Parts: sequence; C-alpha cells; structure tokens
Amino acid sequence: MAYLSGMIDSYLIPNSLFLPSIIFTNEETKQMIADEQLQSAIVTLYQNKKEYLKKIQSLVNENNLMEIQEKQDELKKLSELMGKINDDRLFSKDKQKVDSFKKDLEIVIQAFQK
Repeated sequence: MAYLSGMIDSYLIPNSLFLPSIIFTNEETKQMIADEQLQSAIVTLYQNKKEYLKKIQSLVNENNLMEIQEKQDELKKLSELMGKINDDRLFSKDKQKVDSFKKDLEIVIQAFQK
C-alpha cells in the first residue's frame, strides 16, 4: 500500500515538465502539437486521470485493499489503453496518424471518466 501511495503521490505532485504544463507554457512544444483540439484533449485526459488517481488514493488512505483488488482488471485495462497512445503520433504531421491518435485518445479519455 505504501508503494502504491507513493506512486500516486508522485503523479499528483505539480510538475512543470508534465505534458499539459508544457503545452500551456512552452510555445515551441505547443507548436509541435499544432492541432488545438488535440492539445485540449490531452489536457482533458490528464485531468480525468488525476481525478481517477485521487479516487484510488482515497482507497489507499482508507487502507481498503479489498476494493483496490477489485479494481485490478480496470487498472490493467487503463494501463493497456494508455500504452496505445504512448507513441509519436501526437507530434506527427501525417493527418492519418493524427486522426488515428485522436480516435485512440478519445477511447482513453472515456475510460478514465467511468
């Protein structure tokens, strides 16, 4: 539980190198993600992910191992979905790659809303 709590804490700590922060503060990087809809979707994803992790953190704080274990399949699915968008399509100039990334990104965003 301590390890899980530490991993969540490290994710929730404000970090200026965190991708949404870079999108808003670094104009050069922002230009690499020229599609404004995509910029907004990335920020939404990380907001949803942060809220989800806060819920998990509350289970950890309550020492609710049973409910955390019940979420194991859900956590595995979310991890797999995040892997599908962990590539360079975000920065691609190829419209097909960007469109493909948008579709995958929307699936991930919806998964974190549940």
